[in-house]
Amino acid sequence: MKGLHFGVLVAGLLVGCASQPVPLPSPPAPPPVVLCAPESEMTAPEVQPERPTGIYSQRQVALFIEQLHRWGSRGWKKLAAVRAEGIDCVDRAAVRAGGKAR
Repeated sequence: MKGLHFGVLVAGLLVGCASQPVPLPSPPAPPPVVLCAPESEMTAPEVQPERPTGIYSQRQVALFIEQLHRWGSRGWKKLAAVRAEGIDCVDRAAVRAGGKAR
């Protein structure tokens, strides 16, 4: 009887060795690299307004603040345009690759 249990054990081990291992799933493909460079006009620096120097009037200060506000507003508009262009570029690349735009 002892030999029979040993034989069943050996047969079980051999059957386990004969089975094929389950293949591991392949990792997902990495996302495609998309290079989106903004146009040079979109990133060109603009000259800052000149600060009043010396003895200056309240009018000169007000004009400087107005020019500074316009300069800053143009910068924020440029930044928004660069962001929109980048998102659009990535969306176009996703559609070309068969995916969906955001």
